[in-house]
Amino acid sequence: MSGTSASFNLPNGTNILQRINSKIQGARSLKKPKYESDGLYKPLKVERREIRLLHMEPSLKLKEQPQCFLETVSLDDSPQFEALSYVWGDPNLTRPIRLGNRQWYATINLEAGLRYLRRPFEDIVIWVDALCIDQSSVDERNSQVLLMKTIYSNATQVKVWLGEPTSRSDDALAILEHMGRNIPFRDIRLHGKNLNYKHAKYLNELVNRPWWNRVWVQQEYSLAKDVTLHCGLRSIEFSGLLKNEDIDRLCKGWDMRLYITMQTLGHSALLHRQHHCTGANDLTFTGILAQGCYKDCSDLRDSIYGFLGLAKEDVVDAIKPDYGIPLEDVLRCTAVTHITCTRSLSFFSFSTLKSKDTRLGPTWVPEWPRLGPFQLRERYGSAQNQKRTVWDHRVNRFESILDFKACATRSMSFDLINETTVMLNGKCTGEVTEVNPVALRCESKTSAFIHPDVIRLLENWLNFFDQFADHAAFPSSTEGRESPLWRILTGDRHLDRRGRWRNCEKTDYEAYQAFQRDLVAGGALIEGELNCWVSITVASADRCLFATDRGHIGLGPLEMRKGDHVYILSGGEVPYMLRPVSGPIPRTFELVGDCYLHGIMYGEAAGPDEDFHDVYLE
Repeated sequence: MSGTSASFNLPNGTNILQRINSKIQGARSLKKPKYESDGLYKPLKVERREIRLLHMEPSLKLKEQPQCFLETVSLDDSPQFEALSYVWGDPNLTRPIRLGNRQWYATINLEAGLRYLRRPFEDIVIWVDALCIDQSSVDERNSQVLLMKTIYSNATQVKVWLGEPTSRSDDALAILEHMGRNIPFRDIRLHGKNLNYKHAKYLNELVNRPWWNRVWVQQEYSLAKDVTLHCGLRSIEFSGLLKNEDIDRLCKGWDMRLYITMQTLGHSALLHRQHHCTGANDLTFTGILAQGCYKDCSDLRDSIYGFLGLAKEDVVDAIKPDYGIPLEDVLRCTAVTHITCTRSLSFFSFSTLKSKDTRLGPTWVPEWPRLGPFQLRERYGSAQNQKRTVWDHRVNRFESILDFKACATRSMSFDLINETTVMLNGKCTGEVTEVNPVALRCESKTSAFIHPDVIRLLENWLNFFDQFADHAAFPSSTEGRESPLWRILTGDRHLDRRGRWRNCEKTDYEAYQAFQRDLVAGGALIEGELNCWVSITVASADRCLFATDRGHIGLGPLEMRKGDHVYILSGGEVPYMLRPVSGPIPRTFELVGDCYLHGIMYGEAAGPDEDFHDVYLE
């Protein structure tokens, strides 16, 4: 009807457009807390645990500029608020928002999130780090980081902003919603049809968005009481999926792309269950850092600070965020604090020897931001050599070695001599005389159990083993001549069908023999044989076989070489590969990495106290 506006009347006769407009104006006219206008960011009172909350005004127009203001509150007063989990994005690409009485600039992703998440008729009160923390104040950043565990734990809901929608994102969220109800991928119906490979691609695209790979988000969703995923205007409840203990089962029977996607979700669920489920296994701070070492962060110091809220150890209370010191000092202080507080050398398992020109500090300090991801190359139809990221095998290997006790019952000895040198107590158990350079590299296919390269790799390992087996110092065994090789390649640990590590048993050796036969014959692998290969992959990836002058055979880091020494260190669960360094102090070494040496992993070679002496690492 040209020239006439349509009218939609409610029962009381009020025009609906007027009613909506009246409701919006009424919400805006409510008394609002005083916001920082002139100074915008007035100093917060640390002793009162003060934070700022963002009040976002309602709007019915998606493209309308967000109108916001800040309110200062104390966490001691138990304020009600939600919290946002998102990716900042490029800080140089921004869009304007209205913050208080001034124009402010938010990154493109944050500005989009504010527009999509605001409500039509009422304010939303939400904590958003980029706007609620004065990013120009190092002191405030330091103090607010310490409160983030409390903030995300106390928020009534954590809203995860994945980004603006695509033509496939709604379907991907719908699939996740069904999985949250414990429905396997193969049983989900969408739009009246069963799912196919294109839907797996949709899900991969969603889970490959940047949010899933950021440092801070792990803490944000893990601590939350209630989590919702938002992509555009579509949202789903996420907490149900996070509580699932067997996420991998939901993709059984599908290709590696979906399996890797579910690994990402499984990692998310593991961290969430740790904080919310009775009886969940607690991850150590070392394990948490290892799980997150491949995550992205704009400030590399957050590779430490971003995980403080996740650990339950006392050590995290001793690590104080300080954005005023350089990264190398953060890494060194974290290592010293962790070792002295936990009386454990577990950090040494993530130290990687680099040249002095490229490393940030001493060899005994793990460079967490540089422990890059394990890149998998696979073929998916016409797509060649696409990269997919899965967990680094060092993470799973670390979890598998925690039950070893190479030092027997000796308590740790650790003294900081200067900024780069520490003194420990140890015993040399041999010098490396031979190194087999052929290794299972991380670039190898995860599905390589059907690949000829793996057959050649096993043959190479067996040939190296045969050179030394007749004179090797192995514990007595009735399992067969090749049993020590199998135990070395698996690190004497087996990953069972429930994803738990245990000591290898005779039945596992029988599965290894069957795996080897079927591999050579090109037959299909049954579940026990597949678990055997997974155990070998975890223990042997990026590791080399080596032999010592005392008849031991083991697995060590790629960087080792002839002349390196194998040491048992007091307080160390496993032996360590050390490289002698010339200098004024005798027995000074660089740490090459940890290793597995068959026959000494449970204290067999520890011997009497007089065999131990001072050892210096730099």
